[in-house]
Amino acid sequence: MKRYISDFQLAVVFWLIVVIPAYSQEWGSLDTTFFNFDRSGGSGFNNTIQDILLLSNDKTIVAGRFTSFNGQATPGLARLYKDGTKDFSFKVEEGFENGSNQANVFSLLPLPNDKFLAIGEFSHYNGYFSPKIVRINSDGTIDPTFNIGSGFNESVLATALQPDGKVLVGVGLIAMILSRQPI
Repeated sequence: MKRYISDFQLAVVFWLIVVIPAYSQEWGSLDTTFFNFDRSGGSGFNNTIQDILLLSNDKTIVAGRFTSFNGQATPGLARLYKDGTKDFSFKVEEGFENGSNQANVFSLLPLPNDKFLAIGEFSHYNGYFSPKIVRINSDGTIDPTFNIGSGFNESVLATALQPDGKVLVGVGLIAMILSRQPI
């Protein structure tokens, strides 16, 4: 004789294994080890954070519309230690610029070689012309081997990394393959 598990029995098992243990943990509690203000009472980021990239070395890269962190210039990009303090060895220098408008970094795309792509509303990164998209080395410097040519006329809204190493770029309603060679 075959025995079937009823929907009710399946629901009870789900609640016992998944739901009850999840609610027994304290969610939303403050991480007191993350100290995003400097010792003199800093103010954190001065504008919007758009994306956060968690690195394998317990550091975090933060991107957005901000121009400073705790009162120190860091236009659009910063790397933080695990405790939330700024990593000054990350070479942002001039950071992102967009002519007379404020630059805005929308998104970061991690790449397999410890580099990453940054996309957004900007024309330059660290003084280099790179409209809307730039490849950045793990130390914060621009990767000069990434040649975007004249760049994009429209805002880059999305990126995705294919298994073969090619990057897909979404610009408005148009998508294109950025590179025929793996990045």
